[in-house]
Amino acid sequence: MEGTVCFIDLLGFSQLTANPDIKNNQEIICRYIKNLHKYIYQATVQTNIKYCILSDSVFLYVEKEIAVLLFALAKIFRNCINSGVLLRAGMSYGEYNFIKTNIETNNIYGIAVTKAVSLEKKGKGCRIFIDEDLPKESALMQLNPDIFLPYKNHMDYSEIDIFEWPLFYKNYYIKPFDIVKNKKPIYELRELLNNNCKILSYLEHSPLFTWNIKSNDGKTHLSATIEYITNITNMIIKKMEQFELIPVEYNLSKEIRKSEAVKYLIEMYKKIYEVQ
Repeated sequence: MEGTVCFIDLLGFSQLTANPDIKNNQEIICRYIKNLHKYIYQATVQTNIKYCILSDSVFLYVEKEIAVLLFALAKIFRNCINSGVLLRAGMSYGEYNFIKTNIETNNIYGIAVTKAVSLEKKGKGCRIFIDEDLPKESALMQLNPDIFLPYKNHMDYSEIDIFEWPLFYKNYYIKPFDIVKNKKPIYELRELLNNNCKILSYLEHSPLFTWNIKSNDGKTHLSATIEYITNITNMIIKKMEQFELIPVEYNLSKEIRKSEAVKYLIEMYKKIYEVQ
């Protein structure tokens, strides 16, 4: 059969389980697994999305409802970060098959599965890397090309498309006509910006991520995630500035530290929407 396959991996899980001090990491390991499974279940339970669990990884797959999968992924990533869990994913469109067994979940294989696994390792941070066929099959791509944008891997300067999940929040995603001149940002856009700010602040200050900074790889993934969500939010702000919907002094494009970027975002939100 043909459809979309997404491979999700828990970032840092190998370091946790390979550590000689694994007994002391048991609480973090349980939190990672339980939260991942909980939020995948919540995001897919009333959909046609199927899943296959393999240790610290999960395959999600669906035949036709790509949009449903995109919204589900955004919910999973947001909820997991808010629970101190970092994820990364690869997503591909193509042929796949699954085998039903007596075990609770199915076994899945195929070209799209192999591609998704390969794509997941293409960069750092909480990103969702996609192949070139997926945007062609997504109706949302026709409405808003910004949800799939190229990502430059600075390790080898290759480019690959990613699904911009920070542009999605609950059942809303940013459309070009949501930001127009002389029009106040709609409520859903405000909520999306607010949640992005909360996630950034959480990544920067939550003690749940303390263990991540104990390794170089963990620091890289955490920093890359902060940078990624900051850049996406900054892109929204720049578009709002073009239509004079945001004061120029709250522009984040200047060279500032990530911690300052978080503060700027939060202050920007308070000033514009008068949120105390």
